[in-house]
Amino acid sequence: MKSLLKEVSYFSFVLILLLISSCESEQENISENEIHNVELTDVEIIKQNFSLENFNDTTGFLEYNLKVMWDSHVENNIDGTIWHEFQIEEQIKTNVEKGEITDITYSLLSTLNAKGTPMYRLVKMASHNGDAYSSYFDLVPNNFTGMTYIYDMNGDMTMTRYYRKGTPFRGIVELESQVPGPVPSSLTARCDAKIASKSYCDGASNCREPNQTGGCEGPTGGGQYVWTRTGSYATDWYNDANADGVGQSTEYSHTQQGGDIYEWVWVNDGGSAPAPQNSYSYHALDGYSSSVNEIPKPSISPIRTYVKLPPSCRSFNFVQDRVSSNQVAAVVNVSFKIVYVDRYNVKKSTFATFLQPIYFTIPRFHSEHGNLLDGRGANRVAKALGVAHKRTKAYFIATGASQSQVQSKAWEYIRDELRNGTYMTGGVASFTPPLAGFDGEITQYETTSIFYDDCTN
Repeated sequence: MKSLLKEVSYFSFVLILLLISSCESEQENISENEIHNVELTDVEIIKQNFSLENFNDTTGFLEYNLKVMWDSHVENNIDGTIWHEFQIEEQIKTNVEKGEITDITYSLLSTLNAKGTPMYRLVKMASHNGDAYSSYFDLVPNNFTGMTYIYDMNGDMTMTRYYRKGTPFRGIVELESQVPGPVPSSLTARCDAKIASKSYCDGASNCREPNQTGGCEGPTGGGQYVWTRTGSYATDWYNDANADGVGQSTEYSHTQQGGDIYEWVWVNDGGSAPAPQNSYSYHALDGYSSSVNEIPKPSISPIRTYVKLPPSCRSFNFVQDRVSSNQVAAVVNVSFKIVYVDRYNVKKSTFATFLQPIYFTIPRFHSEHGNLLDGRGANRVAKALGVAHKRTKAYFIATGASQSQVQSKAWEYIRDELRNGTYMTGGVASFTPPLAGFDGEITQYETTSIFYDDCTN
């Protein structure tokens, strides 16, 4: 009898466990089904899939500076297609030189296809009438005058159009784009010209006029679109010694020149394309953390000096000297380029280029700097050349010397910085190879990005 009770109790216990497990499993399935049944809204889908990482750099956009304001969402039904629009803010407002363009603003457009996949268009609105516009769909009612440029997420233009006091002119659209973007009216769309190929800008210095087909006079005439350089983008760099996030005139370092921007512009009959307008952003090297930060436009514009990027340590392939404890590297085409804009907005430039090899001789082991093998010497010589470059720049700005004088001074500074400089002492720069000969490879002079690279890595 006791044995039977034990068996009943055992089976009851197992049954209870199975019931509990079944309930938990059912609850888990319910939770999973609930999760799968939750549908994302169109805005959530658009936000989730958005990225500018493939946007090319020939448009003048600073992608990292653009912030989509997802809460600013509005919907527009254009000929049966729902377009979602979001305002875009520049985290640090880019400064545009005075000219025909008075302000540049951006917005993001998106529509979902039949499969629910979002398609994006980035709109650039270049105002000519002094007003800033935050919505592409407000251009007509708010009497916009200026150019609009619509890009896909690769940075290729899909549509451009000129507006005059809210009236949209016939535009230009990308032939291969099935949905270039929303058009103001069917009449202007009928008269839009087509770009036969979008491979019309291979880079900042190799842009050519695209091939056009089609188009008509449409509701407006009296002019035509011209493909031209509308400006370039550049960055003013500051050494923010006190880390206050403000660019002081005494902290200005140099201006890094970016690429040229080529775009369509509307030109009235008998007129000409407007003068290019440069766009400037402002960066500072924090004096405490050594981080790079964007800063607002400084109150005082600097006398800009456009300098070539810093010398790369990879220019120097040091080898053991045949008869001494020194090491030697030979480099051709060492070049200093200096461009600056004076206080009267006149651009001045010069250069110093050494086509023949320069032989750099430095110790392998330095009394002050220690071991200079394994890239350490290359790092120091690159920085020594950087100082020579800055000294040459200061000399040219102060004196306005001729190119031959600048060349001579640059050579003096290079030798001085190797012999008794900030980063190197006891070194020699010479056009003459070592007496015992040179066993190494003569290398080409290279530059690096914004900061010096490191050849010890």
